[in-house]
Amino acid sequence: MRLTITITVAFVLFVGLQDIIAQDHKKQFSGRIVKIVDGDTFDILTQENKVLRIRMNGIDAPEKSQPFGQKSKDYLGRLCFKQTIKIIWYRLDRNKRYIADGYLPDGRSLSLEMVRAGYAWHFKKYSSDPALAKAETEARQQKFGLWLDPNPEAPWDKRGRRN
Repeated sequence: MRLTITITVAFVLFVGLQDIIAQDHKKQFSGRIVKIVDGDTFDILTQENKVLRIRMNGIDAPEKSQPFGQKSKDYLGRLCFKQTIKIIWYRLDRNKRYIADGYLPDGRSLSLEMVRAGYAWHFKKYSSDPALAKAETEARQQKFGLWLDPNPEAPWDKRGRRN
């Protein structure tokens, strides 16, 4: 009897802990894209009528002042502006932006589409996603987007020089 109670309590605690972990690490919502800030950041209007800033997970796009910065922003806009998309967010960054994966109505990943088109780098410092790594390699080989430049400067290098 005592063993049964112990096992039951352990199971309930384990299942409850999994729910807490899942809630903390994967929160989902949908919303309509209302502003494209740059090639890896946008604003979304939620169903609760709140505007949230989203920083796309796993990628880094050229800064606005860099070559391909405006083209990256424009491409993201063509992909998703005024569309209702699904967001899975993981955390807030120091600028209070939601670090998140965004999914188009057809299920495609916004981050993956940006890297495939050559308008963003796979941000390996924060992501080990093999699909993003493969997409970047293929975009480089095909000279898509920013890879037309023989020596594109990574945005993290540009930001590092500002400080």
